Amino acid sequence: MAADGFLPSRHGFAFDNAWPQQPAVVLPTPFGDIGLGNAGGGLCGGMAFAALDYWLAGQAPGLERPSAGDSSYRYIVNRLIDSWHVPAGVAQ
Repeated sequence: MAADGFLPSRHGFAFDNAWPQQPAVVLPTPFGDIGLGNAGGGLCGGMAFAALDYWLAGQAPGLERPSAGDSSYRYIVNRLIDSWHVPAGVAQ
């Protein structure tokens, strides 16, 4: 589906891409948690994908930056992982 008409300035999130210095993803393992990425470096790919998802659904994205435990934050992080296009994207 084309995203004709999508304008980041109008349809994107109303908050900036500034997050605490913490792992974007934490994977539990038998040997302890492993942190991946650094949210402090930004979640731009996730924010872009999530904003487009909201726009395609005819909904407005959130106005306030979600905290790390919030479902909206987890959605943005999951869309960030999608933006990596694993495994092919990482190899590129």
